[in-house]
Amino acid sequence: IPMIDTIYVDNGFDPKKVIKQVQAKGWDKFFVKPAHFSFFGAGAIHGKTQDFIDDPSKLQAYAKETKSMKLFLVQPYTLKPNGDVFDEVRNF
Repeated sequence: IPMIDTIYVDNGFDPKKVIKQVQAKGWDKFFVKPAHFSFFGAGAIHGKTQDFIDDPSKLQAYAKETKSMKLFLVQPYTLKPNGDVFDEVRNF
């Protein structure tokens, strides 16, 4: 079963660590969602990797907002053959 490449965060959201992992994978855009709310975009944040590097305050604010959550999924934007964003939902 094909599945989108995913970074699994299992001990709270650490913006600096996540950005390093995203950069290591070479993702231009990505999104983050709490693992247990990975439906309907609840608790998600997304954007361009470079924008988050240039202004880390957005990811830092997200970390504060979600500090009670421990599990997150981080995935790249993936496009369907027709150019639309692939809207797969996975949780664990």
